[in-house]
Amino acid sequence: ADVDSAKKHLLDQLVEAERQALHWEKKIQLEKETQAALHTSDDAKQIKGMEKEIDQMKKRLDSLRRDQERIMVDIEKAIHQR
Repeated sequence: ADVDSAKKHLLDQLVEAERQALHWEKKIQLEKETQAALHTSDDAKQIKGMEKEIDQMKKRLDSLRRDQERIMVDIEKAIHQR
């Protein structure tokens, strides 16, 4: 009877361990699917587009600053020539 009881107890523990393993496998799969969805979402595409626009704006700002500096130098030269 003790052997049967121990055997039943071990079998119950094995079933519970398998159930928990299956539960964790489902959670891991769901997490993988969630991460994959996030990387291909429209939001990610919009963020990339915004980053590209910001980079272009920074380049344009640098260009405008160079133009401004050149114009200031030209104005100073014109004032000194008078």
